[in-house]
Amino acid sequence: MQRFRMNPALLGCLREQAQLQDPASRPLRILDWGCGRGRSVALLRQEGLDAFGLDIDRAALKNGHDLFRARGLDPERLLRHIDEADTFENGAFDVVFSEETLEHVTDLAAVARESFRLLRPGGVAVHSFPGSRWLVEPHVHMPLVHWLPQGGLRRLLIRLCLLLGLGPNPPWPEARAGGLRQRLAVYDRYLAEKTCYRPRGQVMAVFAGAGFDGRWLGDLPAAGWRRMLPAGLRDNGFPAGHLLLHLVKPT
Repeated sequence: MQRFRMNPALLGCLREQAQLQDPASRPLRILDWGCGRGRSVALLRQEGLDAFGLDIDRAALKNGHDLFRARGLDPERLLRHIDEADTFENGAFDVVFSEETLEHVTDLAAVARESFRLLRPGGVAVHSFPGSRWLVEPHVHMPLVHWLPQGGLRRLLIRLCLLLGLGPNPPWPEARAGGLRQRLAVYDRYLAEKTCYRPRGQVMAVFAGAGFDGRWLGDLPAAGWRRMLPAGLRDNGFPAGHLLLHLVKPT
């Protein structure tokens, strides 16, 4: 776990919530929504927090199970598939968080409803994710491709990026064998099937519709050249900004 680092702003929020917990009570109970292999779960448990993880990727969870067993942790109890979310009772958690997950979620309303169910009254959800107007898409490392709808124009831009030497380096394993056409198809399919960028106002509206009170953390008055940007760019992560959403389940 020494090489793994969480988003510092997100980790700071979680530590702040832990400090608010009554020392005489149980440790803060936290759920990582979209935990992957569970590295954040293991890190938080090292800090004395009662952390659990959910993910949709069974292969990643299997990898995490092996890592957890090697560290003396119980993976079957701590890391669960999203289909097993209902094994957690209502109000089971003090905090639900995600890190670089919401941009992959198709049914955001379902995530909002289920995280609302899993939180106790007064519980907190914190989500860190790249803004929809981040200049360079952070997974395929190409500028502007996620600004465009699926179709010919996006494929043309991906092709241009690849010709200019942009994109994952080294190429993803499934993109290495077939040359430019294969790489274009792999990255275009990934963007279409694995990403779902939304303006932050839409994200907030979905969580508010599930019952949360919310605010954006880290917003600062626009200064310098950023004052010249349209709000739609500035508020959605341009040129390279994570968004940090703080939500509370009303008591």
